[in-house]
Amino acid sequence: MAKHVTLADVAKRVGMAPSTVSRALRDSPRVTPATRARIHQIAEDMNFQPNTLAQSIRNQQTDTIGIIVSNILNPYFTELLRGIGDELALSGKRMVLFNTDEQAAKETRFLNALTGQMVDGLIIASTGGIDNYDKLTQTTPTVFVDRVPNADSIHHYDAVLTDNPAAARDLTQRLIDAGGKRIGFIGSQVAFSAIERLNGYQQALTDNGLPAKRNLTRQTDYTPAATAKALNELLQQEKIDSLIVADSVILSQVMKLLKQQGKLATFKLGTFDYLSWFDYLDVDLVAVQQSTYAIGHAAVTTLLNRIATPTAPITTQRLPVTLHQNF
Repeated sequence: MAKHVTLADVAKRVGMAPSTVSRALRDSPRVTPATRARIHQIAEDMNFQPNTLAQSIRNQQTDTIGIIVSNILNPYFTELLRGIGDELALSGKRMVLFNTDEQAAKETRFLNALTGQMVDGLIIASTGGIDNYDKLTQTTPTVFVDRVPNADSIHHYDAVLTDNPAAARDLTQRLIDAGGKRIGFIGSQVAFSAIERLNGYQQALTDNGLPAKRNLTRQTDYTPAATAKALNELLQQEKIDSLIVADSVILSQVMKLLKQQGKLATFKLGTFDYLSWFDYLDVDLVAVQQSTYAIGHAAVTTLLNRIATPTAPITTQRLPVTLHQNF
């Protein structure tokens, strides 16, 4: 097994003090360019790897960002993580990723682990079941994405969000323009975005003189059984003629159920989280494409700004959406 090369080993090979070698490897101007180049070359030849843990302790900075998402199987978070990862790579930061499966207990445990590792910052897609982020995040700079745990959090943490109310209003308007009179709504358990999207849906109904009735709305916990119950109640009890769902995960469950019942071809559907394969569906569908990659990018830049300037004013960014309609 090859011996781990230490700073002392490089210093011995170079014939200089370890402190001088350390400064050279950090490109300190206190070491001449020629000497720096020579030491860098020798360190590379010896396959020397700096002790990043020791550097982190010394500098009180780990160059690591903790990322918490709520459902990594949701394609939304795949694209979000791509945006986050690409921007972190440009900044020289690393990410540590945790997935909560929409469970607040997991999120609490992961936050404790990340703050214990002294990450430089946190980017969180909250489960919505935690009300003591001030204690959990301690003094760690934090940015929320996609959703915040409650409305009051917007005043205490930076956030990068979709303009959910406007998107849901425009989505509902498309179905109304297509002749929808009894438009149902199946939301998720994500309190913040679900409420915002529900509000936009109801605003569109009200604007068009249609009753914004609670009996036209249902909620699912993403299990097939819960989604089936919500859909069947809307179909049988409320006689809906169109349906909006909260995201692509629920949409896939709904389409399967409607196909089994022979009703898929007769329905107009609306959803958040447009995916490219929607274009090939033989279904009347309007889909909201969120600026997901841009949200990830903006979350990192916002967090790095917060790390650099802790006392800067709190910001909330709401990114626009694009609607895709195939009928």
